[in-house]
Amino acid sequence: MKFSVGQMAKMFDITPDTLRYYDKIDLLKPYVQKENKYRYYSYNHKNL
Repeated sequence: MKFSVGQMAKMFDITPDTLRYYDKIDLLKPYVQKENKYRYYSYNHKNL
């Protein structure tokens, strides 16, 4: 199952901007879908 930035932010009670910041500083990298550039996370998400 995959989660959007907004869904992930709600689950952890943080803002979507916080997740984008984590991505920017390489703390938590999402999977980025090639077709639309959307960021997704999953239960098995690993920071690569």
